[in-house]
Amino acid sequence: DAFQETYELAQKLAITGTPSYVIGQEVVFGALGQAVLKEKVELARAGD
Repeated sequence: DAFQETYELAQKLAITGTPSYVIGQEVVFGALGQAVLKEKVELARAGD
């Protein structure tokens, strides 16, 4: 089911808590400020 699939994906990505973000190829843990989150998304979109 969807819950099990999500749980297994979180294990593969070593996500153990929230908030956690997958931005491009990077997994980011912890609360990020809006400016940091925006910068990371922009860099991922640019391919950096």
